[in-house]
Amino acid sequence: MSKLIRISLDEARHRTETALANAGTAQPAARLTAEALVLAEADGQSGHGLVRLASYAAQAQRQGVRPCFTQARRNASGQRGS
Repeated sequence: MSKLIRISLDEARHRTETALANAGTAQPAARLTAEALVLAEADGQSGHGLVRLASYAAQAQRQGVRPCFTQARRNASGQRGS
């Protein structure tokens, strides 16, 4: 049986970000992913929260995770671009 521990949201973010970074996730992605997982957990959406950390870390160890952030912009012709 697991023992329940309580930590602050800041500590949860830090530990989650560290775990993801140590598994090979690029720092910006680790920070944003940790934020999303901890906020989901805090909002009571545990299925979208920290329960996913182990699988995300395993995926990072297998193939790495790099940030892929783009900002859609309209070019002169009105088409979306990056």
